[in-house]
Amino acid sequence: MLAEVARFITGEHRGPAPERVLAAVLCSDLVASTDRATALGDTRWRRVLDRHDAIARGCVGRRGGSVIKTTGDGILAVLPSATSAFGAARELRSALRDEDLEVRVGIHVGDVERRGDDIAGVGVVTAARIQSVAQAGEILASSTAVEAANGSAFEFESRGEHVLKGVAGTWHLSVLAISS
Repeated sequence: MLAEVARFITGEHRGPAPERVLAAVLCSDLVASTDRATALGDTRWRRVLDRHDAIARGCVGRRGGSVIKTTGDGILAVLPSATSAFGAARELRSALRDEDLEVRVGIHVGDVERRGDDIAGVGVVTAARIQSVAQAGEILASSTAVEAANGSAFEFESRGEHVLKGVAGTWHLSVLAISS
């Protein structure tokens, strides 16, 4: 209704602004998944992925987050806080190791645009690029995620400055300490 009133007054049709929210974005990726899929074959690999997806949804859901989508061998999820994202990532890493799977995770806190059931924006791209820099078994995070978790029990080790493909500037990244 408001959009129609504005169109009548201004002569322009403008839809509502995209819904932007501040969120912790978690991207994960199974390490060496192509080799594993080839070795297992499609039928057995699909069962592994189904198990992965169920584990990921549980880890994220228990911390108030949502898996936005699966990415074949990973997930894109949003969580309400950095500490909930770190907790979900740590649990995900542990649960997947129990399944003989290794994961790498990237976490960033920033604005995201809601697009129906999906999310988009530089905050999402940043988390994905951080995940791509992570080594096997690492939970790698932007400085904004680490700062947002300040005061929590999580401990971090600096991984220095990085250029993230397609994202402006350099980014200080830290890894969640194994002892956390």
